[in-house]
Amino acid sequence: MANQVDAPNAPAPDVDAGNSESLSFNPGTGNARLELSLAALGFPQFRSDEAERTQFARLGDRRSDATGDRGDRPVSMNSPELTRFARANELDVSRAPNGQLELSVKTNGERQVLTRFDPTMRGLEGAQEHLKKLTEGKITEIKDRFGVDIARAGEKTPPQQIVRPDGQVRFGRPLETRDPTYRELLGIEAGLNVSEPGQRPLDGRPPVKFFFPAKDKYISGGEAAGTYLPDHKGRPVIVWEPNVLKGIPTTEADALERREGNQHQGIQGLTAHETAHNSEINIHNIFGEDSVNEMMGWSKRMVKGPDGQMHPEWSVKGKNGETMTPPADTLATATPKWTVRDAGGKVIGKIDPREVAERALMRPATDYLESPSEMLAEGLTMYRLGGEQREAFMKSSPHFLI
Repeated sequence: MANQVDAPNAPAPDVDAGNSESLSFNPGTGNARLELSLAALGFPQFRSDEAERTQFARLGDRRSDATGDRGDRPVSMNSPELTRFARANELDVSRAPNGQLELSVKTNGERQVLTRFDPTMRGLEGAQEHLKKLTEGKITEIKDRFGVDIARAGEKTPPQQIVRPDGQVRFGRPLETRDPTYRELLGIEAGLNVSEPGQRPLDGRPPVKFFFPAKDKYISGGEAAGTYLPDHKGRPVIVWEPNVLKGIPTTEADALERREGNQHQGIQGLTAHETAHNSEINIHNIFGEDSVNEMMGWSKRMVKGPDGQMHPEWSVKGKNGETMTPPADTLATATPKWTVRDAGGKVIGKIDPREVAERALMRPATDYLESPSEMLAEGLTMYRLGGEQREAFMKSSPHFLI
């Protein structure tokens, strides 16, 4: 139950040489791409230096300014302290009309000014404190409004799941978490806005909890952008991969381009997808998992696994009576091929996931359908995001609305 993201490195900031009007560290102002099946399509995964990824970047080494009043030292658009602070929090910097500097973020298709401050170190430190208060307030607001929880710096995530090249999954160590940034919280809030009340468990479990892992003891290996776990210590959780939310738009309205086959590509869409997995648990509890999967055009057969036990294997029904079965683990290869069987169950070939979507009796919302779970989450996400994404979903998958 996981998304995958291709969020290419955000372009290097256009460092001001004295004449520029703004510095942009907000991925909503650059080309940020989202791909919901990164490993399957062979895209490299985004990485960046976690040393810059603290919520409130330090504003320089005070020991270097032992003399004079450091607070009065001027801060220009290209000052290292301002650059580090803006980059760590993915904020845009511009000059305000009154000679001050301005911090802003693009969200919901509009520019939101967070604060203006005097171009001095004292002013910058005041801006840092203001952002900290905004962030703490937003955390409280999200928890109270949507009934979710947010892990704070120093907590531990569930054990990291590492997918080996052969598809075998092993578990690593729990990762230490960091605090979310204000920009990330805006995207998550937007995702929860469209998902309400899907993020709320209906079976008496505690609320969904979000984890933002730092890069502590991180092991690369076929991970997903976000992973929904229905039961971690008695509660559902959503765990983001380190840095994965960096470099993608805050909301869907901030995306400058869309990739064919994947209609959502912002933090909002990722959040809506992962919370859709919680809705899936709620739906299964009401209607039954097998019934829901069969209504979406999947068929089940029992097969013997490596452990010698019988396990369910789900396949997509085709338009001509064929069935198409995903590989055991689509993260194990960059080009997963599905097995095609004729109406009698005989293997007749292999095809890629995009062809599966075209041949499916019940056309899915996108070609990210490695399981009935992902097919349902994609459909719910596009429907909930609304606008052109809901319109595209209704045209491609009208059976979801029956």
